Amino acid sequence: MNDSNGLNGIPPWAIPDKSTRYPKLKEFQKLLDADNGDLSYGLSCEVKPMNALYYDPQIPQIPEMISDAHGKLRKILMTYPYTGNDEFKYRDIFTSFLKSLPKYTKVYLLGNIAQKKKEEKDSKKIWDKLFEELRAIREKIKFKEDRLVVINPQNIQGFSIWAQDPFIPVLDPEANDGHIYLIEPIKFKEAEGTDGDRMINGDSAIADCLAVANCFEGLCTNQSRVCLFFQGGNVLAGDDFLLVGQDDINKTKALFGTCFSADGILLPNHPDPINADDSGVHRAFQYVFGQKKMMIPIGFDYRLKFPKNKAFKDKFYCKGEFQPFYHLDLFITPAGYLFDEPYYTLILAAPFNASAKGDPIADEWLIRPMNHWLLDIKMHLENIRIDGKRKFIVRSMPMPVYPKKSGNKRSWIPLSYNNCLVEITKHSRKVWVPQYADTEEESQLEEYDNLALQYWQNHGFTAIPVDGCFPLIRRGGSIRCITKCLHRSEK
Repeated sequence: MNDSNGLNGIPPWAIPDKSTRYPKLKEFQKLLDADNGDLSYGLSCEVKPMNALYYDPQIPQIPEMISDAHGKLRKILMTYPYTGNDEFKYRDIFTSFLKSLPKYTKVYLLGNIAQKKKEEKDSKKIWDKLFEELRAIREKIKFKEDRLVVINPQNIQGFSIWAQDPFIPVLDPEANDGHIYLIEPIKFKEAEGTDGDRMINGDSAIADCLAVANCFEGLCTNQSRVCLFFQGGNVLAGDDFLLVGQDDINKTKALFGTCFSADGILLPNHPDPINADDSGVHRAFQYVFGQKKMMIPIGFDYRLKFPKNKAFKDKFYCKGEFQPFYHLDLFITPAGYLFDEPYYTLILAAPFNASAKGDPIADEWLIRPMNHWLLDIKMHLENIRIDGKRKFIVRSMPMPVYPKKSGNKRSWIPLSYNNCLVEITKHSRKVWVPQYADTEEESQLEEYDNLALQYWQNHGFTAIPVDGCFPLIRRGGSIRCITKCLHRSEK
């Protein structure tokens, strides 16, 4: 994968003949240096302006991101973290989810044997406990042994439960050779959840581990890094379209303006370079994740801020900078063509105040601004035309925003039923829906859980409940966040 003639592993074609000065180049150098060797191809060396999108050319000529809705869920990746003190606090969610999967779904589970430096010396002991834990879960739910492949991460440690975010798998649909290409961003750092535990740099090593493990029967895995900023939760693929969050678009545009040659950015097999502007970034995302798909940015050209009110000091988690939530999969779900309509359905969250006592201040300073931003996004999507014809119909799904008190502080947690797994085939529609009424303390959420199941059923889906998800949403994610679909097929 590395070219021996390159500069510390960077392919020679990625380095221009002449160096050009850029005002922010030193800032970008600091970003790379702070990565502590995570950038695989020697990028923490002296940074020169580059003019190519890829650091590694092992990407198909016409890549296509795996759909978020269409085709049977054949292969899924999950990561099972050891959380210290002999605890496996995600046991309930894994048990419930694995039990609910159809017989044709195979799960690859990457076990995490250490979160902290001091645990490394006990890695063998921890791995044995982890393996026994997973075997107990498998036996409890009568999950056949060949349907659950447990991967030992060897010396890679410290990754989280959020398998969705650190890379995006793409295929070469024309080659039909079974290759999966794991596309990584130039740098990965998780978004911060409500208690900060999503900030785990070890996640950036997951693709490396999978590429080395070579455990996907019938599928050949390659790993490549591209000069884009993205997280898996912020890129969604439908039948012929891509949705990309504006936060990642803006970060990538800043990268292009900082690090690339003034002559433009070269796309492989394309003679004309693209520019470091919005249209150039859109073309770059489209080139990497779906050249035959329409790329649609989701967000705004200004920062989203809640109105200031001295009397309202509560915190709202999961908010993005230029988009309502920091990941699209928290508030948008591709749902296919429903009710014989000619329009593709997108399910969009509609937040409401789920406080048992009611809170008019929160309605005014929190819920109303969020719904205003989401209404703008709905209008934008429904105004999109392809060949003069309307593409989308956007339907709203209630999102309870639930207040949770910790000490003297109160936080508002969006209970996302959009963060689910969808499976659409010619003969069936299924959706795995998170359930948040996990404990007696959250028992009042059962009504919302039931309403969410009913909502999906009313839209023609078989709604499959997945229990135990409140610990996930407290940390900023849910069902889609902990899974990564590696293979779908209609057959």
